[in-house]
Amino acid sequence: MTASQQLAALLAKCPPELVKTAKAARARLRQRLPGAIVSIAIYPRWVNLFFLQGAHLPDPEGVLQGSGNQVRFIRLDPGATILDSPAVRGLIAEAIAFGDVPFRGGKGRLVIRTISRNPRRRR
Repeated sequence: MTASQQLAALLAKCPPELVKTAKAARARLRQRLPGAIVSIAIYPRWVNLFFLQGAHLPDPEGVLQGSGNQVRFIRLDPGATILDSPAVRGLIAEAIAFGDVPFRGGKGRLVIRTISRNPRRRR
């Protein structure tokens, strides 16, 4: 099964509003950052965008959530419209600048990881 087929199978088990948010986030991020490594996590009731070095990023608007030593996240709103906000655009730019390897864009790939061994439809 290809990664795209895996994604389709996983999304088929999610509520329609969650699917809409996940697809909108993926489309916006692929348009803005083709080939970039980004982490979008789909949970039973929400979708998060993860910044793997988010604890080190300036966040004057306070949009990042989390308290770990490294990772911060943004819980995405329906349709992922928050990705278009100046605060989030600034965080993405800061994350690119903070990276050890220069960002070049290019063709990316979809990687699916599941946490649950037995994913099931949630209410």
